[in-house]
Amino acid sequence: MVASGHYPELRTVFMRPHEVPVLLSRLEERGTDTAEQMTNKLARAAEDMEYCKAQQLLGTFDRIVVNAAVEVALGEIKEAAVRW
Repeated sequence: MVASGHYPELRTVFMRPHEVPVLLSRLEERGTDTAEQMTNKLARAAEDMEYCKAQQLLGTFDRIVVNAAVEVALGEIKEAAVRW
């Protein structure tokens, strides 16, 4: 990452979306999006997951957190920050 070259103490976290079937289920349960909006959101999530896989191989991020539940994800980030 460009910023890490300027700030060696910088730590990076990537919030990875949950798996697509789980996201689809959540969107359907909410009932607030049109079919087109859901398709767009799921496509973006799939893109984010592919990006995450590629960056994970490169070691781009210090921590990757799956956003399965907001409270759990936040706890993981806080835990990592304390260790850093």
